[in-house]
Amino acid sequence: MENNGASNSNHLPSIMVAVLVSTRRFQVLVCAPHSKKSAVSHSITWRHPVAVKRVEIEGATAFAITGTPADCTPMGLSKALFPATPDLVLSGINMGSNCGYHISNETSC
Repeated sequence: MENNGASNSNHLPSIMVAVLVSTRRFQVLVCAPHSKKSAVSHSITWRHPVAVKRVEIEGATAFAITGTPADCTPMGLSKALFPATPDLVLSGINMGSNCGYHISNETSC
């Protein structure tokens, strides 16, 4: 998995996942694209099925999907991958500047 939620590379998200796991205070759930998906903005996958593969991240329950970063949040919240809805969702965290002008805030998930 790389980019926006990566955990097997030397990127900010991998550090974030490691820190959350190391506190032993949280059940860490990861749903991230299986490959780099920079500059795809709010793209969603709709013409092809999204494949899901369980991946090993010590201390976390993690899945890599063939979809886009925007596919990850609804997939993670749908209870298709995880038994419960997470209390907190972190998304769009990557190295460098995030210069997008759109902010999504859905409170009715």
